[in-house]
Amino acid sequence: MNLDLARTFYLNWTNDLLPLIAVERRFPVTKNHCFQRIVLDTLFGGCWYDFLEKGRIPAYRQLALNQLQVAIAIARSIEASPIEHIQYLNTKSLQWRAEYHGRN
Repeated sequence: MNLDLARTFYLNWTNDLLPLIAVERRFPVTKNHCFQRIVLDTLFGGCWYDFLEKGRIPAYRQLALNQLQVAIAIARSIEASPIEHIQYLNTKSLQWRAEYHGRN
């Protein structure tokens, strides 16, 4: 898989597939930007703002191919797992964000 294809897969999962699945399965989040937050925070094990430049360049465009591949795997794990998985990942992401905002 090349970088452009990985970006396309990532966007497809976070913008389209996961929001559709979320509505069907009644996930605690349903918006694409929430899935992108959760996937990126999970990828880095903390608020992605600590790892990537915020603002000018979209976060996904700053990821290396191997990071995109892991991000896609995280997105797929959300689809393949029980609702408790997304609940856990969302809770962790929100905790990391609270820590980030507490420092800044």
